[in-house]
Amino acid sequence: MSQLPTTTNHNQNGTIICGDINARNKQLLGDKKDTNRGLYLNNFMIENGFQCLNSTYAYDLFLCNEPLDQVSMQVHNEAGLDSDHRPVSITFVLPSNVPTIPPQNHPRRLWKLGKLTDQDKLEQYKNLCQINIEPIHNQITDFLDDNNIQPDLDQLTADLNFCIHNALDNSVGISHPIKTGNKWFWNDDLERAFQQREHCYRQWTRHTGFLKAEWYDKHQAAAINFKSLVRQRKYTTWREFTHKLLTDDFAHTTATIKRIRQHRTKSQPFSDPSGPAVAATTMARHLETVFASQYLPNIRAGLPPRPSGPHPIDDDCPFTIDTIEDALKSVARKKAPGLDHLRAEIPISLTSVLRKVMEICLSPSLHSDSLPLDVAQGGFRQQRSTLDQVLCLHELSIRHTRITGQSPSICVLDILSAYDTVDHSVIWHVLECDVPPLLLGLLQSLFDDVHIEVLISGHVSYHFSPTTGVLQGSILSPHLYSLYINSLPQILCAPLFSSDSDSDSDFLPSSLYSSSTRPIAGHWINALLYPDDVILIASPDIMQSLLDHAEQHSLQLGYRWNPTKCIAINAASSSSPPLTLYNQPLISASTFIYLGIPFTNKGTIDTPLLIERNITSTLHSMRVLHQLGCSPAGFPCHLSIQLYKRFIRPKFEYGLAIARFRQIDAKRLNRAQDNCLRMLFGGHSKASIIVFRHMGNIPTTGFCFRSRPRTENFHLRAFFFHLRPLNLRQRAGNFRLRTRYFRQ
Repeated sequence: MSQLPTTTNHNQNGTIICGDINARNKQLLGDKKDTNRGLYLNNFMIENGFQCLNSTYAYDLFLCNEPLDQVSMQVHNEAGLDSDHRPVSITFVLPSNVPTIPPQNHPRRLWKLGKLTDQDKLEQYKNLCQINIEPIHNQITDFLDDNNIQPDLDQLTADLNFCIHNALDNSVGISHPIKTGNKWFWNDDLERAFQQREHCYRQWTRHTGFLKAEWYDKHQAAAINFKSLVRQRKYTTWREFTHKLLTDDFAHTTATIKRIRQHRTKSQPFSDPSGPAVAATTMARHLETVFASQYLPNIRAGLPPRPSGPHPIDDDCPFTIDTIEDALKSVARKKAPGLDHLRAEIPISLTSVLRKVMEICLSPSLHSDSLPLDVAQGGFRQQRSTLDQVLCLHELSIRHTRITGQSPSICVLDILSAYDTVDHSVIWHVLECDVPPLLLGLLQSLFDDVHIEVLISGHVSYHFSPTTGVLQGSILSPHLYSLYINSLPQILCAPLFSSDSDSDSDFLPSSLYSSSTRPIAGHWINALLYPDDVILIASPDIMQSLLDHAEQHSLQLGYRWNPTKCIAINAASSSSPPLTLYNQPLISASTFIYLGIPFTNKGTIDTPLLIERNITSTLHSMRVLHQLGCSPAGFPCHLSIQLYKRFIRPKFEYGLAIARFRQIDAKRLNRAQDNCLRMLFGGHSKASIIVFRHMGNIPTTGFCFRSRPRTENFHLRAFFFHLRPLNLRQRAGNFRLRTRYFRQ
């Protein structure tokens, strides 16, 4: 009871607590005796100002901390429900000052899109779209002919959406959201058996003498029959469900399992006692302050001018009809829709599907025309996975230790609201010199002229225009953010002091760096970005200077680091002052996690801790999957093996390809995998699983990494070969990868 919250919101006044408290108290409930629970309940009510609404003892109690008018409670004794408990209801009159919550309206338009598989319906939809879009086509043609007319893009977008919606309404028809309930389980046989059981129970409670005993026997028989039908129905529906998972496309099967697993994860949505409409408005006000450019410098460059339009049609279009069709096919289906009511990809940010299609078409041109990213950036780039970036940090630490004779000082930095504080003008000025003016103007229109709304439980807030930030869920946002932060590694690599001596170190300034014809060997790597996870690596005596450069960079661009989440490793000796950001000391630690991989205080991969984390995470996920049905009595064996390979096995393998582990570590992984297979197929803790591995074609972890080459290693070797043209055999020794687990 002490852990039970008396309120769920700071604006809330009254709270009603109901449930089977299982407490007895003479003074409170008029019971025959007191129990420890009853005495504790009485003290809890006195301390928190609660009063009991029950006039007599009952299993279920109603407690309230506010006075209520015309309170009445009713116990429904004629409802058996095959339990000692009885349904209890309470009625009262609400105070006049209680706000009324408006009814929830479904804001999304739905259609019977499955009918489009019918060729006749598809042709009807195409014809209607062609007829509806003709006026819009004429308007666009007029705009192109007369350059003095400025088109209303919002109205054109609304007209285009109306054309699509009208064609869908008149071709496939409108669909209404499915109400959740038990109709999929409850059938007529269960309903008749339930009514028979309740009828027998009521007759048993009303009669006396021999008839009471007769109706009691009938009630027991009806209860047994109802339980039998429920068990039979459970078995039938479960087999139908597993058969659908087994025969359906495996991508749909995995999506179903993910959805069930997410529904079992408790998450508290943002709410307000006054209703979802007030909650949406409150969240909109909060987001408006987040995107309000509070960190932007007072003096900054203005936005580049946009090309005035409309522009003539150019035959050299960056994308064709085939490109648009491929983009439409690549957009994920059956996701939350945006303002156009077409199902989008990411439900967190409900951007328009048509916008996503256009961004997919623009992405190749943007990547090819924009400035090349710094070599230290690894996020959202080809052949730059998280393991590549982790191995880069591992190699840099080893090289630093070998060259300087001491372990490097490492700082793990966190950017406060990274995507939400991006200054658009910085990105546009970076793209201004490389991207064609028309493409730049189009990007400015896509990201500067944006309105944001908050949708909570079917209620939409007012819309506002963000001053900063790139859109969450946008296809182009990752690359634009990489361009925004691209100057950080260059500033950090600037020489901190002059030096005329040639050095083979990546961590000390070299005369090669300042040369106008700097060779590849002149790169100075002291930072890694992926994409907003920033790692600084340097000697302890210059780490504070790097932090000062990073702080100055944030002040110039208009973002902020979060010192409370930044970590310093091997910062300095105990007598030295701590490392600081914005005059706030950083947290000192001996280990840290980078992209899911644990590191030691020397900056190298902590293999024992990595294996321990993998085993713990895998066993937890396996228990969840076991509860969902991956067990001998659940899914078919073939389906369980497929789900194990998709959800569980990758957790075992993450990071092992770049880690040096011993034979004893491989045995630990094999034992953990054996426990997972026993959950799938059954068996005691010592049961052999050789047959199970053979059935599922599941290798042991040691065999897997002895036989399978890792292409990332070759990409990484080529990456460092670009920085330092060393002998590959020597580099393999630096990576510490000369183990039998990586023999090709």
